[in-house]
Amino acid sequence: MRRQFRVRIPILDPQPAPVGQHGASSRHRYSTSNGLLGKTPTAAKTAAASVTVTRGIMVGGLFLSLGRPTQQQQKACIARSGGFNYDPKFHGASSPLRSSLGDDVAVEEQALSQERVFVNPAPVLLGAGPRTFDLARSALLSWKHFELGWTFVDPETPVEKGARFCVCVKEVIPWLMMPLQIAYVRDEISGRGPTKASFGFGSGTLQGHLLAGEERFSVERDENDKVWYEIYSFSKPAHFLSMQRAVGE
Repeated sequence: MRRQFRVRIPILDPQPAPVGQHGASSRHRYSTSNGLLGKTPTAAKTAAASVTVTRGIMVGGLFLSLGRPTQQQQKACIARSGGFNYDPKFHGASSPLRSSLGDDVAVEEQALSQERVFVNPAPVLLGAGPRTFDLARSALLSWKHFELGWTFVDPETPVEKGARFCVCVKEVIPWLMMPLQIAYVRDEISGRGPTKASFGFGSGTLQGHLLAGEERFSVERDENDKVWYEIYSFSKPAHFLSMQRAVGE
């Protein structure tokens, strides 16, 4: 059951690395030679290399790291990421409870499609009962759904509105850090209606992300005691690399 929950359908991140490719070690070999004489680098070069390794690299508006991104690198990425990179009228539109576009989900999705935004709902049945719901809720709170080897989120990130974090993704040689901000959190237990309990949160992309949009992760225990895990997202390319990827798929 718990293995089923770890299955992820990424939308706001790039496509996964091949099966068996895990996060690279943070150890890298740096040449200490300087020309044929084998001299050690100057203090300035050493300092520059140290800054690069510590802060990561920004190339073409994207945040990169040669090794597995550290907390310090992620904080530097977040500090430079600015605000949301998608239309303000869609802020919170991934929430099933309320959105700036109204309560009608069909109307909301139609408005998104008119903006050439890709909408993707992906529900998965986890099982049944309160224990399954509690386990799934706990997994979301500790970011277990991102523990896939080729991607991760700092598990110390609080799941609360306004919290900023990076989705770190292994892309062949460098790691890519993509900044997001939690737009809303919902945690409800209802004695009435079809839903007995639900928990979820939605995150919006910030400047420096490959895509522009929101992604919600949620678990719900319905009137039949079944527990559903859903990834719901809407997005469109925000960088030329994501457009090239879409063309090649």
